[in-house]
Amino acid sequence: MFLISATTTLAVTMSVVICMIVTLDGTHRLRPDRVSGEKPWMWRIRDNVAWGIWRVCRAAWYKLTCQGHILHEEEERIENGHS
Repeated sequence: MFLISATTTLAVTMSVVICMIVTLDGTHRLRPDRVSGEKPWMWRIRDNVAWGIWRVCRAAWYKLTCQGHILHEEEERIENGHS
């Protein structure tokens, strides 16, 4: 139990120190321009990989079920003015 408590305390302390280093300048002023609203790089990579896997799976599903041919024929019919 002591090791779990010590590890948790160390992790929280390190997180607070890193946040203070990033958001405060040399004169101890808060720098909101250093705080970003976008996702961190690791979550953006995760989302891009997940989106790529989704596209590949969807394309494979359409190819296996012949939905790709049906959708392609419907798109051609709409482009040619046939409903």
